[in-house]
Amino acid sequence: MQLSGSDARLATWIPGCDPDLDAARASLAWDALLVVGYVILLAAILRRWWPLYQAPKLKAAERAVIALPVAAGVLDLVENALIFAGLDVGNRIVFDRFTYPDRLALPVTIATIAWVKWLALGLALVAAVMALMLAVARRKESDRPVPAVVPARVAATAAAGQPEGLGVCCSGGGIRAAAFSLGALERLEVAGVMDRAKWLTAVSGGSYAATSWRLVKASDAARPAAADIVAWLEEQIPGSPAGRHRFLRNGPGGLGRSVISAVAYIALYLVVLAALVFALSWPLGWVIGSDAVQPVLRTLGALPDRIDIPAELWLPGVIVMLAGAAVLGVSALPSYRLATLWRPAAGLIALGVALELFLVGAPLAMVTVGAYMHGGTASARAAVLGTTALAGVAGTVLRMASKPVLSRFSARLPELGGLLLVAAGLIWAGKVATDAAVGTGLFRSPITWVAVTASFVGVYLFVGISGPTIHRIYRIRLRRTFGLARDGDGNLWSPPDDEQLTWADMPATDPELIVCCARQRTGIAPGGLPAETFTISRTEVRMGDHVAPTGALVAALPRDLAAERQVASWIATSGAAFASAMGRLSKGSTNALMAALNIDLGIWLPNPRLVEDPHARFPKVRFGYLFKEILGWYDPADRFVFVADGGHWENLGLVELLRRRAATILCIDASGDQVGAFTTLH
Repeated sequence: MQLSGSDARLATWIPGCDPDLDAARASLAWDALLVVGYVILLAAILRRWWPLYQAPKLKAAERAVIALPVAAGVLDLVENALIFAGLDVGNRIVFDRFTYPDRLALPVTIATIAWVKWLALGLALVAAVMALMLAVARRKESDRPVPAVVPARVAATAAAGQPEGLGVCCSGGGIRAAAFSLGALERLEVAGVMDRAKWLTAVSGGSYAATSWRLVKASDAARPAAADIVAWLEEQIPGSPAGRHRFLRNGPGGLGRSVISAVAYIALYLVVLAALVFALSWPLGWVIGSDAVQPVLRTLGALPDRIDIPAELWLPGVIVMLAGAAVLGVSALPSYRLATLWRPAAGLIALGVALELFLVGAPLAMVTVGAYMHGGTASARAAVLGTTALAGVAGTVLRMASKPVLSRFSARLPELGGLLLVAAGLIWAGKVATDAAVGTGLFRSPITWVAVTASFVGVYLFVGISGPTIHRIYRIRLRRTFGLARDGDGNLWSPPDDEQLTWADMPATDPELIVCCARQRTGIAPGGLPAETFTISRTEVRMGDHVAPTGALVAALPRDLAAERQVASWIATSGAAFASAMGRLSKGSTNALMAALNIDLGIWLPNPRLVEDPHARFPKVRFGYLFKEILGWYDPADRFVFVADGGHWENLGLVELLRRRAATILCIDASGDQVGAFTTLH
């Protein structure tokens, strides 16, 4: 009754029943008790566990989220009161039944309130499930971590006193920079310069060479290292008299094993995202096919050629949007401020648009696309083909009228990959929702929905995203190639994971290795980039202007990030050139597509601002952080921060030597600037 919107629709739903007004009014009273129960339960869950979310957008919505069940409850009570007032019994020839007044105003008002209530209640249920999942995921953690105490040495961003000491920096530039840096380090060794160097900064490809050189010197400081590393890289492939290694050394299973692992990891991410879309879209499709919206879909068991959209369906959204416009109009009065009322007005307008899309747009899209795909009416084909043709004509006119606009669009095209992700998500959601609405097809069963949703929740709670990543494959191959040491005979070899040198075991001798990465961030950092410095050395980790002991970061690493205790593992982090967020090299919405496809060499690491807090815990990095990558949410106050190639912030390593006030700096620059250009210094 609440969603019928008119007496005529109500008559089609309940053509006959026992019209006991006393029983109906008693059920409305019991429903009021149910309202009180779900309001208290949902509000308690959200008040207790929603504040655990640390993403800035989710924290900003905390008050609104907690208010959702209260708003739904108030609307439910108002709806019950109106139904109670308008309920009557009428005789329709044969059957007695409940009736509404013949006027449309009251039934449509009740339906509008009911749709808004169910939308608010649905959002509250989703938020409550999210809060409960977070409660399970963080059941052993403190609720509100206190920011770590900043060590006294962080008070100044640069060392005090006169410049002193020699620093060498190895720039980024991929394998080109690695080769160039090794050659330069070899000449500097011969000249005795490296014996006097106090610091060695390494960025991206330069970190391949610099980290490898420093690891070899750590195992035998007396012997030159660069020439032996070059010889190691030029060795023949075992078992092949003619072939040499190509860039990185393969391990057991060869390159094929890495390719198979990468494909499997990409497939896992896609399955998880598809399961999330399935879990959200199936209930929406089921409601669309119910008596409340378009019962003809489930009655026919197939998509019809056309459907009717009665006023009872499009009026609720219009009414809510008009209410939002009215609130916006009130804000223009002298006694009100726009800043006070624009949020409620925008919320009402957005709510009205959502109702129109759900009650009108989604059913029309199902029927139109279905008719086109299954060779239905000529009008459906004409609509799709006409829209395509119109887009083509508009494109031609645009090209003729403004070639500069087209050239700018072409330049931005690589940044529009996120549109492909949105399109794929809409197509998948449409298929799932259509099967649920029609009651036929592969995904029609509610059992399927329960199984998929339960599987998604299980994966979210118990599977981390640090293991099944391309970063892991990249790290292993780089470690096998550049994570070197000398054996007892003085020969170079690549120790296995459990024998790799860790930061705790790094000798306290010069030059100090400083591996330079970039912490991706939401918004612009000082310097005008959506990234800031993230460096690690034997003694300290720096993120922006904050410094923490390296030992504190290492101790905070969860089990699935244990490999980051090894110095060689940071070669992959500093060299993560291809990531879902790339600072000054960002690819716009394509970042979201790269994150969804797991084409990503970046890594989530414990936040240096929290690692010294004894109450902060760092569990496994769950799929919630993947969703943050897709949405571009990088909060500096979160438990984990996203770290990638140092060249996304500063590609020379020069800033870190200036920060330490080195008196002399030698830049090994293989960044690939054009002749006469100094883009890397920008």
